[in-house]
Amino acid sequence: MKLTLQLTDKDLYRMLRHIKIGHNRFIDGVYLIFSLFSFCLVLVVITQDLPYIAAAAFCGPGILYFGIWPFLIGKEAKKLYQNKDVFSKPIEYEFKPEGVFTQNARGSEEIAWTRFYRIMESTNDYIFYLEPTKAFSIPKWAIGGEEAEREFDNMLVTYCDPNKVFRD
Repeated sequence: MKLTLQLTDKDLYRMLRHIKIGHNRFIDGVYLIFSLFSFCLVLVVITQDLPYIAAAAFCGPGILYFGIWPFLIGKEAKKLYQNKDVFSKPIEYEFKPEGVFTQNARGSEEIAWTRFYRIMESTNDYIFYLEPTKAFSIPKWAIGGEEAEREFDNMLVTYCDPNKVFRD
């Protein structure tokens, strides 16, 4: 299977978010619940006429989760997209039984299937991790419809160790 795609800054944002904030929805969900619980405590502090400094202490997790991290990751994604020719030009991927052959503005490389640490399917992307903090993503829009996605899934399970392929 061969794909040629041009990543958008939104695609890059989703990839960076997966790498930096969490590798799975469970951890993301726990942090989300903790943040919402913290905001509830802020409301309790405010309605009970307690000192506002107590409310500020509980705001941290929510502000980080809903504000600071997405803002910083979005800023980094736009900067990478504008400054790196790798992301602003088309990238070619060819999936073979030996590995994934990639070609971009900087050159070409063949990555053996055994080098992948994990392959994750999220709602919008397939993320190929080479290490816990080094990955590349292929947006599902680049693959095609449902039929092409099923074919892509079957190819991943066939070529790669099925224990390394996860659904988010």
